[in-house]
Amino acid sequence: MFDSDDEFLCENDDVDDSYKEFMEKLPPKMIESQGKLADFKHVTFLARGSFGRVFKAVSPDGSEVALKKLSLNQYGSRRRELAFRESLREVKILDKLDHPNIARLKQLVVKGTSVYLVIEYCPYQLKKLASRSLAEGFIKAVMADLMNGLSYIHEQKLVHRDIKVDNLMLRNGQLKIADFGSTGNVHQKEWTPQVVTLWYRPPEILLGSPSQSTAVDIWSAGCVFGELLRSKPLFAGHGEIAQINLIVDMLGTPTSDEWPEIDELPVLQCMALNKRVSTIEQKIPARESTLDLLKRMLRYKPEKRCTARECLRDEYFSQNPSPYTPAEVDKFCRTRAADNGDVDRAKKILKLDVSIEES
Repeated sequence: MFDSDDEFLCENDDVDDSYKEFMEKLPPKMIESQGKLADFKHVTFLARGSFGRVFKAVSPDGSEVALKKLSLNQYGSRRRELAFRESLREVKILDKLDHPNIARLKQLVVKGTSVYLVIEYCPYQLKKLASRSLAEGFIKAVMADLMNGLSYIHEQKLVHRDIKVDNLMLRNGQLKIADFGSTGNVHQKEWTPQVVTLWYRPPEILLGSPSQSTAVDIWSAGCVFGELLRSKPLFAGHGEIAQINLIVDMLGTPTSDEWPEIDELPVLQCMALNKRVSTIEQKIPARESTLDLLKRMLRYKPEKRCTARECLRDEYFSQNPSPYTPAEVDKFCRTRAADNGDVDRAKKILKLDVSIEES
């Protein structure tokens, strides 16, 4: 772990075969424009993922950036292969994507056998805002941004496969989708079953479906939507069976009429679902139009879920209160970050007509 500038800059300069292979597979323009790690000033450690660590740094032009160090040298051939594949996939995908609701890859930095992605720095993580009650205008704004970003991703024939509050960042009042290490192409024939963080994993994956689609992201986005509405995760299961039961407890037991293929799914060959009726209206205190959109995103049959573009056309986004403007979203984030729980002070600073409810 790099917790200081010395550790941040201390890297092994030896070049191995895996590093050479990785660099050979990168887009040529990224190699040509690569920067030097010594030109970046380390600020602080931010986060750690399965195959990478993220640091805040200052770039040569003085702007703040996020440096994601790709951990290519894993112990064990299986983990090394997985890290290599996911890291290369993320770099290639980010290099092609260009949208205001996606965290932008700015440059590649190499130091010895270490590869860093220079990504635009986003000071706020949605996860840190989601545990307290949020103004409806704020929720509408971030959900509209999320749907716009997903619509673009899906138009590129990609499935993100890890939408969750941890991977949704905010910068200048705009939501940015991050972490494309699990992203797949809609045309691929084989899909990794253990994808999407458990709490945001759709029922078709939990029940063993061999195929995946863009509907996977819509379900995950629906889980994010529900989490913002109730200030806690929608389905916080401890294991896959518990996760399935939580979904059924809230949405009711799926029938063969609404999901004809359900009886053919592998997991249901060895277990039966609990018999339940939907309790979503009781568990999520929201107006009817809000719940209608949420239900459309959380339909059991993947093909029946609304698309990202259809979500954006829903009446939810045109009803009062209106979605916050980027300036209002940014002010809301800054106030929440500095407020540390003082809701009355937050109201005075924001000076918005929509009240902030105490959690």
